[in-house]
Formats: sequence, structure tokens, C-alpha cells
Amino acid sequence: MNIFKKFTNNEKAPKILLGLTILLFLIFSTYLALNLRMGVSPDSYYHLEVSQAYSETLGIPENTPGTYQWRDITRIPYLSLWINGRILNLNEMTFNFDEVTVLRLSNVLTAVGTLILVYLISKRLIKNKWGQVLPVFLLSNTLMFVFLSSSINYDNLTVLLSTAAMYFLVRFLQEPKKLSHTLLIFIFLLLGALTKNSTLPLALLLFIVWAIVTFRKKILNREYFAQFLTLPNILLLVGFLILVGLNFGVYGINIIRFGKLGPSCLDMLTYEQCLENGVFYRNIYKIPKVFEGNIFDAFKLVLTGERINPLFYFPYWVVEMSKKIFGIMGDKSLFMRYEFLVPYFVYLVIGLFLVFKNRKKMRAEEKGLLFVFGFYTLIVAYYVNYWTYITHDWMDLALQGRYIFPVISIMYLIFAKYLLAIKNKKLLTILVGLLIVIFFLGSWGYFFGYAPADWFVQ
Repeated sequence: MNIFKKFTNNEKAPKILLGLTILLFLIFSTYLALNLRMGVSPDSYYHLEVSQAYSETLGIPENTPGTYQWRDITRIPYLSLWINGRILNLNEMTFNFDEVTVLRLSNVLTAVGTLILVYLISKRLIKNKWGQVLPVFLLSNTLMFVFLSSSINYDNLTVLLSTAAMYFLVRFLQEPKKLSHTLLIFIFLLLGALTKNSTLPLALLLFIVWAIVTFRKKILNREYFAQFLTLPNILLLVGFLILVGLNFGVYGINIIRFGKLGPSCLDMLTYEQCLENGVFYRNIYKIPKVFEGNIFDAFKLVLTGERINPLFYFPYWVVEMSKKIFGIMGDKSLFMRYEFLVPYFVYLVIGLFLVFKNRKKMRAEEKGLLFVFGFYTLIVAYYVNYWTYITHDWMDLALQGRYIFPVISIMYLIFAKYLLAIKNKKLLTILVGLLIVIFFLGSWGYFFGYAPADWFVQ
């Protein structure tokens, strides 16, 4: 008991707890990276083989018969693939380790970067030093996040860059007159957009928050623009402009040439070449579109009962997404069983109640983050998933838990802040204790209790 008291009274104890949390994450994710066979994690062969194609050139590789199965690889966001190519080059020049292992471990380190950024945001939102570790613990024990972190996948870099942008959004909301915060928000968003196009709606939402605060506080004055004359901001501005140019080279050219953000397979390859791609073949022969109308035509489908009402769809979406956030969805899946989701939903209800109860006490940074989280969630739920259901009449198609990961840290941060605001210490201790047990069992316990033996390298 004395040892426990000495530990809790130690000023460095919260940092030690943070280190232990990240260490446990490293152990779990590294174990998965070293022991899971290929073809289990989402799109693993795609990311490996396209990264290998990028390793053969310093620029953008050409489409070849060996890459047709992956559709066009020339007019896509490429940052993650390009970085992977450089990692493979470095590996070849040095230790020449197994390429799958090297790329998986680099993704583990990318995810650790995300956890560190979540902690930095937490420090700016939560006063309790012990409580600042809680969002990191929750994210690092979210099973799909751990699983994805051990995989070769561009989502890991996307989540890192999105979290970095949100960190500087928080800093901007706390110090709106500092130009570097604004530049860094958009630099990380531009890097994210070069990684995956799902960053674009996030960029729009962060821009809306930035614009509202900027014009409400009237910070665009002479003193603000004078900051452009400092060397650090000049360098940031140069980086920003370069990234704008690189993004134009992807999205701008695509819009000019094809009238959309990204070309279809048939815009770049022949029909026969596209048939080599599994997704293209699936969409043509296995799950072709059964609806190609506009939003008004879709509304008629809802009125006639051919599609579920969008209001009724949302609870279904929340449950199904939860199965694939706290469980696993990849090329192989291990969804969280419904009965095990119950405690997660109990805490969801508690979190919603606490946020509503404390809504008048919210600061600008919390309101901004909630705005981003709420609307990004609706974009994924309706623009991505519900519209896919409308067009294909398949409710689970493209309904993946990882699609919400660019903003999932917001949910944990806001939840932790208001959970820790409970004044009844006994109740708080019970709730936090049970929460830790639930998340630990839901990650380590659930995986090792239910993961199929054929997932592992024999």
C-alpha cells in the first residue's frame, strides 16, 4: 500500500503510466505484425505490391501488366505508397529484412505517433494529469486500431496526419492569433489529402471551424499578417504552397481531365485490364448497382419501403460500426459479438449524458472538435455508407469501422474529459476502473480468446 501511495504521489507517475500504456500497445501490435499471415489485414497485398512498384522509381510508377490487378496506380493519392517505397529502398541498401515485416513495423511506429498526438491534445483539454492518459489508453485498446496498426495500410498515416491537424486546430482555438497554428493545420491536412481522399471532408470541416473563429474574432489584421515576415512562418508558407501544388497535381488535374477527384478504372485502363481487379469484377458481376438515380429518386425508394428510412438506418449503422471498431474487419474478420458490445454502449450513453449535462461549460476547442466529429460521422454514415446501401441494396457494403478512425480520438478525448469531471470520487473510481477492464478485455482478451488459428503464421 505504501509503495502504491509513493507511486501515485510521484510527479513522474502519470508519464510512467503513459509509457506503460504505449509499451503495452507496442507489444500487442508488434506481436500481430510479426505473427499474422498476409491476407488477414485489410487490403494488405494491395499496399505491399503497389509499394513495391513505388520502390522501383523515385516518382510515380507506370501502370503495367503486373499492376492491373490493383487498378490505376498513377492518378491516386500516393504519399503513403511513396514513403513505403523509400522504406523498401533503405531496407534493401542496409539489412534487407523481410519486406512485409519492415512495412508492418513502420506502420506500428506511425500508430505510436498517433497515440503521442492524442496525449498532446489530451494535455490541452484535461487538467488531471492521470486523466490525460485515459484517451490514449482507450485508443490503444481499441481492437481494430491495434489490428490496423500492425498492417500495411495507408489508413495509419491518414489517421496520424488527421490527428496532427486536429492538434493544431486545438492550439489555434486556444491561441487564434498565432499564424503558425493555422499554417500547420492546413499543412497536415494537405499531407493527409496526398495520402487518402477521405481527408478532404475532414479538411472542409476544419476549414469551416477555422473560418468561423477567424472572422468572429477579426484576427486578420496588420499584426497578424506581419507574422508572415518571420523565418519559421516563411518556411511553413513555402511548405504549404508546395503541398498545394502537389495536391493540385493529383486532384486538380483529375478534375480537369476526368471531371472528378479520381478517375474510374475504365478512365485509365481497358475493360479487360480492369477485370483483373477484384473490386471492379465484384462490382460488375457480383454486386452491380441496382439504383442509379439522384437523391430525389432515392427518396422515393424510402417512401415506398424499398430502402430503410435514414433515421432508422443510423442506429443500425452505429451498432454495425461498433462491431467493426471494437472487433476486426479486414480481408478476414472477427466482429465483436453483440452481447460484448453492451458495456461499450452503456458508456456511450453515459458519455452522451455527461456531454449534454456540461454543454454550457464547453470551451471553444471542445465545441470545435465536437463539430468536426459530429459532421464527419454523418458524412461517413450517409454520404459513404447509406448512399452505398441505396445504390447496391446491401446494408453492410463498405461499412468499415476504420473509416471513422481519422476522428475517433475526438470521441475518446471528449468522453474522458467529462467522465473525469464527475465529482463523486467513489463513483468515478468505479466507472474508470470498469472502463479500463472492459477495454483491456475487449482488446487483448477478445483477440486471444477468439482469433482463428489459421490467421497466424504456422
